[in-house]
Amino acid sequence: MQQRCAIVCFVILSCVCTNETSLALMKVAVEKVEIEKLTDDIARVFVREHETLTALDIEDIVTELGKLFGHDRRGYVLSVFADGSTADESAREYSASDKANRHSLADAILVQSLAQRMVGNFYMRCNKPKVPTKLF
Repeated sequence: MQQRCAIVCFVILSCVCTNETSLALMKVAVEKVEIEKLTDDIARVFVREHETLTALDIEDIVTELGKLFGHDRRGYVLSVFADGSTADESAREYSASDKANRHSLADAILVQSLAQRMVGNFYMRCNKPKVPTKLF
């Protein structure tokens, strides 16, 4: 039931968050991504165009999510990959771990291209994320 609710939430969120207008309560920019807190328990991670995330980048993202949600809280995370952006093997392995998901109840991944969809499907099948995850 909780997974179904999270997926419905992400479908609605993915439609709303693809607009150019920002709904962010708080916004943080790190080297390759922008992280926005949209509600108390929903955050959007926007990966900039033509960037490749590494495990170190994921660690930075997790740290910032902890600051946005509160270190003892968890929330829903929508990751939006811009055109040409991806995650390398170390980032995919780390992203699926318990440590990387300590602030996440469920994840939604929004991709722009067939290549990104293929990498996303590989991540879902091979890395097996520890939290409910859906690819859009």
